[in-house]
Amino acid sequence: LPIVVGGTNYYIESLLWKILIGEPGDHVKLKPDIANKDHELPSEELHKKLKLLDPNMAKRLHPNNKRKILRSLEVLYQKGKQHSKILEEQQSARGASHTGGGLRYSNAIIFRLQCENTILDERLSNRVDMMMEQGLVAELTNFHKMYNENRINDVETPDYTKGIFQSIGFKEFHSFLIMSEQERNSEKGRQQLEKCIEDLKMVTRRYARKQNKWTTNRFLGRTDREVPPMYGLDVTDVNKWDKNVTQPAMEIIQSYISETE
Repeated sequence: LPIVVGGTNYYIESLLWKILIGEPGDHVKLKPDIANKDHELPSEELHKKLKLLDPNMAKRLHPNNKRKILRSLEVLYQKGKQHSKILEEQQSARGASHTGGGLRYSNAIIFRLQCENTILDERLSNRVDMMMEQGLVAELTNFHKMYNENRINDVETPDYTKGIFQSIGFKEFHSFLIMSEQERNSEKGRQQLEKCIEDLKMVTRRYARKQNKWTTNRFLGRTDREVPPMYGLDVTDVNKWDKNVTQPAMEIIQSYISETE
């Protein structure tokens, strides 16, 4: 009985629905010379190129969204077919919607862990505190130092607006990381670090709210899409875990197994 826990919502969605372009067994390689040349081009030039090769897809994408433009071009190179045409075929299949193809599995079940916001906020804050105790600052500082050493060797201009520096943690600690070691150990540095920690907690809480909202809209708020049955499990009180989480989940799973036997 396969069980998938956690992960980014988009990954979960791609497991449940046929929305991926490259299905298993699809091993077409993108020519390195084409890929390298495209990555070197500015977003505006890439968008013009996509407009010539796949006008419908170009209409959907903002000229500054380089990542998605590159992805559409890669699909075109790999498949020999326009990205927009492939999406159109997916969305016209049985059980599909405008977000992609139909369900991969007819017997999937979704358990959604739900928690009161005040308790969730407390847990998220405690999680950040635990990350700090386990050496988050040292990890960020070492990575930042290594990045800048490589950048200087490669004669590159620092860019904190893309890549891993856009992930949660790096952005919030940026103001602390760019301080000198002497500044970091000063009172000003300690105050800045406290602010960075609070910023990280705030962003983490905001991200959790966003995930919950996304799940509600994407899984429960659509009428044009087949959705596996979803059951809410209350994880607010860990002392009642067996009663509120384990037992209901086991009963639901057993009920589905009995029906399919």
